[in-house]
Amino acid sequence: MAVITYFSERGFTGLDSGYSSSHPLPYVALIQQSACSFLLERTYASKYRSLWVGPGDLKEYSIFLTRIFFPLGPYEESFLPLQSPQSTAITYIILYLISSSNRWILSCRLNDLKRLLLQVLNASEDFGAHLKENENGRKWLYVRITVILSTNAALLILNSISSSYLRIEFVHGYPFLTKTILLVLVISEYLFSALPNNVFPVYCMLVCHYLHGMFGNMKTWMEADSPVEYEHMTKVYIHIRRLVEAADDVLSMPLFVFCFFHSTTIYLCVTSLLPQDEYVGSLRQASHWILFIGINFAFICLSREASLIYEHNAKIGSMARELMIIEPNPSIWQKKFVFIAEKELSLSVWKMTAVKRSFMFATLGTVLTYSILIHSLR
Repeated sequence: MAVITYFSERGFTGLDSGYSSSHPLPYVALIQQSACSFLLERTYASKYRSLWVGPGDLKEYSIFLTRIFFPLGPYEESFLPLQSPQSTAITYIILYLISSSNRWILSCRLNDLKRLLLQVLNASEDFGAHLKENENGRKWLYVRITVILSTNAALLILNSISSSYLRIEFVHGYPFLTKTILLVLVISEYLFSALPNNVFPVYCMLVCHYLHGMFGNMKTWMEADSPVEYEHMTKVYIHIRRLVEAADDVLSMPLFVFCFFHSTTIYLCVTSLLPQDEYVGSLRQASHWILFIGINFAFICLSREASLIYEHNAKIGSMARELMIIEPNPSIWQKKFVFIAEKELSLSVWKMTAVKRSFMFATLGTVLTYSILIHSLR
C-alpha cells in the first residue's frame, strides 16, 4: 500500500516507501499525485490527512489524475500510465497537443474568423444568395449542423455520467464531493479542449455554404435567357474569388490541424472498438461509437461543402467557354471573364492540397486502412 500524506500548512506531499516494488510508479504519476494532493488539500480544510491507495485502486486513481494533465474528452479511461502500452500513451499525448494547438490557432485568428464570416454574409446578401431556390439547401445545412452539435452534447452527457459513477475510494468519507470535482473537471476539459475542434467544422460549413451559394447564383444568371452583362459579371466574379482566397488564407492552417485531429481520433476509436481481450464498459464503448460516427460525419460534411466551391467554379468556367464558342462576336469583357473563370479555385489544406471530393474519400480510406493495419501489428 502507498500512503500519500500532505499538510495544509506547508503544502507538502510525501510518498511512503512501503509501496510494492512490483508496481513501480512512473515519474508522471508522481507529478500527478502531487497535483491531486494539492487540489484535495485546497478542498478539505483539515490539518493532516492520509490517503491510502492500493493496487486495486490505481486504475481509478489514474483516471482522475489523467484528467488534470491529459484532458482528452471521451477517451480518458484508455490512457492509464500504469497499464497502457507506450504507443497508446504517445498517441494520446499527440492528440492532446493537436487539440491544444488547434485551440491556440483559432484563438489567435478569432478576429479574422469573425471578419471573414461578416464579409461572406454581407456579400451573399448583396449578390442575392438568399433566394427561394436555396431555402431547401439551407434547411439540410441546419440539419447537418444540428447532428454535429448533438453528438457533442451526447458525448458530454455520457462522459459526465460515466465519470460521476467512477469508483474513486482514495478520499474516504467524501464520495459526493469527489464526484462533483471530477464532474466539473470533465465538463471544463471538454469545453476548453474538445469542443473547439468539433465546432470548427460548423463554422467552415457556414462559410463554404454561402461562398458556393454565390457561385450557384452566377450559374443561374448565365443560364438565363436574357443577355449576360459580362462587365458586371466579371466584377462580381472577381469579388467572389477574392473572398474565397481570403477564406483560404484564414482557414487553410486550421483545416490542416483539424484533419490531423480527425485522423488521430479515428485511430483511437478504431483501436478501442476493435475486439480486445479486456472487458470494455458499455458507456465507454457507446462514447467511442458516437465519437467515431460524429467526427466522420463532421469531416464528410465539411469536405463536401468545401468541395462544392471547386465544383461550382469549374462549372462556371465550362459554361463561360461554351457561351463564348457560340457567340459570333465575343466582347472584351466576355474574353476576360472566360480567362479568369478557367483558373482553378478551391480551399486548401495548409496550401498543399485542394479540398475536393477525391480528397475526402482518399483521406477516409487511408486513415481507416492504416488504423486497422497499425492495430493489427501491435
